[in-house]
Amino acid sequence: VTVMGTNGVTQLIYVDQFGNVVNPSNINPNGGVPGASTPNNQPTGEVMDDAKLPGTTEEATVGFSEFEVNSNGVLTKYNGSDTFIMIPKNVNGVNVTGIGESCFANSNIKSVHIPAHVTYIGAKAFQGCTYLNNVSFDGSSTVTIGDLAFQDCISLSKIYLPIVKRIGNSAFGRCTSLTTVIFAEGSEAIGDYCFTDCKALATVQIPATVTN
Repeated sequence: VTVMGTNGVTQLIYVDQFGNVVNPSNINPNGGVPGASTPNNQPTGEVMDDAKLPGTTEEATVGFSEFEVNSNGVLTKYNGSDTFIMIPKNVNGVNVTGIGESCFANSNIKSVHIPAHVTYIGAKAFQGCTYLNNVSFDGSSTVTIGDLAFQDCISLSKIYLPIVKRIGNSAFGRCTSLTTVIFAEGSEAIGDYCFTDCKALATVQIPATVTN
């Protein structure tokens, strides 16, 4: 992960697949970080070959991804080549709170898991990610999604959203493969033209809590 320190010096740090910052000396060249903490349902030790991202049966890419983050904890740029992404919890001591404008725009990512600590997805964050076919959230998440955030994600067929405070204008515009959209109970506002030109869209479930 590449980060910009407060003194203007760019630093390279290492993050395991669970979002933990690790000491480079502990990296196992054959994969995994001995002793790294893992979710409760995962063993510690080396990365499992069949590690999966939530919501997909495909294998998660094992390795280190490069992110840039600002002082507010918003990821501003992704410089890596991994196509299966788990948003990290912490980058060089900075707690990640959001995904910034155009952070992943026009990249080749195929799947992304967005944990509950991410409460903001900026405008155009995933715009033009034409290979993106899976977006998953933690069930306890509450997010605000910016304008055009997933526009032109033409491979995305289903999206199960957490509680959404507001989803921006044309957020899923021109997602031509999108057939199903489910909003969690407690969602509040949907922007103009949110699903414009989603020609395959057949099912949209909107709770009564959405009043705008």
